Amino acid sequence: MNRVRGVKLTSRSVVFALAVHGLILLLLGLSIDWKSDSIPMAANQAAPVQAQAIAAADLDKELKKIKDREYEKIKKQQDEEKKLKELKEEQEREKKKLADLEKKAREAEAQRVIEEQQRKENEAKQLALAKEKEKKEQTEAEKKRKEDEAKKKRLAEQKKKEEEAKRLAEEKKREAAEKEKQRLAELKRQEDLKRQQAERELQDRLEDERNERLATSTFTNQYVAAIQQKVSSNWIRPPGAQQGLTALVAVRVTPAGDVLSARVVRGSGDPIFDRSVINAVLKASPLPFPQDPKFYEFLREFNLDFRPDHLVS
Repeated sequence: MNRVRGVKLTSRSVVFALAVHGLILLLLGLSIDWKSDSIPMAANQAAPVQAQAIAAADLDKELKKIKDREYEKIKKQQDEEKKLKELKEEQEREKKKLADLEKKAREAEAQRVIEEQQRKENEAKQLALAKEKEKKEQTEAEKKRKEDEAKKKRLAEQKKKEEEAKRLAEEKKREAAEKEKQRLAELKRQEDLKRQQAERELQDRLEDERNERLATSTFTNQYVAAIQQKVSSNWIRPPGAQQGLTALVAVRVTPAGDVLSARVVRGSGDPIFDRSVINAVLKASPLPFPQDPKFYEFLREFNLDFRPDHLVS
């Protein structure tokens, strides 16, 4: 389009140049006519020709100058148009560059917005993850804290139970030791009592033996013969009883000498004789018996060796 426009400008310049040339020729014609009226023809025939030659040379010069000026003008115009074209092209390039820059800027801005959005989303995601992690860590920490507290409580309870068990064990041990001490003391006391009892029993036994010896001696010396005599006085010899028969009779009496029972512990071999002895003992009740109560413990039951022929115990 710029090239077509340049061509139009050149044609217009040519027309203008032709118009100028026509005007110059018209002026030259008028000049020649004015001179022809004042100069004689015969004398001056060579002058118009010369004038015309000069005029033609000047005209060529003028035309050349005009052409040069026109050329310069056209060239200048063309240069200006070229510069204008280049300027427009540069503007177009700048505009395109600016458009590209704006496009790139828009794209960059869009990319930045996307990246910013992604960054915000990532930050939100990271923040959510961090919060979730923190919450999880807090949950784990709380769980661990509760487990530690439960463990401490469990250990404290276990320690308390162990201390209580230890205290109870020590208490039981102390009680066992106290019981053992008491048992040993009681055992010692029982042993002392047994020893004392044994001593008392020994003393009693010795006393009893002494009393028994005394009672036996007294009974033998003072009462056996009297009992033999009283039983014999109540005895009736059975018919046919042989001489020399004897019977050992166990007699149980009251403290007053009353006969409670009489039984044969060693018979004579003659039942009738033995029964006659029993009847004699029962008839002789009460028997002569010591009045001292201490003798009764040893004489409540005694053996009477009945020998009617000898009257000895």
